[in-house]
Amino acid sequence: MFASQLKMDRRLHEDASDRHPYIETFFEYSESFGGGNRILVVLENKKGDIFQKDFLYKLNDATQDLFYIPGVARHTVTSLWTPNTRFHRGDGRRIGSG
Repeated sequence: MFASQLKMDRRLHEDASDRHPYIETFFEYSESFGGGNRILVVLENKKGDIFQKDFLYKLNDATQDLFYIPGVARHTVTSLWTPNTRFHRGDGRRIGSG
């Protein structure tokens, strides 16, 4: 899997001027996404919703691959397959979460 070959490189702004539009955008939004050392990975099921057996297996595999990349802060990995995932539900009269 390609994700398991990712490496962190913090030198984004060393190669460009602080006034470059990409760097300005980076500084504007980096804290909204947990800082500049964060990678967001999104998986999309193009064959239906996410609650399909094949998709859930792929999501689990991707989660495991990302979880064990050297240098990853494992407590920050969030997926349907990690214990730090929260849920909210409502039935029209009350709201619950867990």
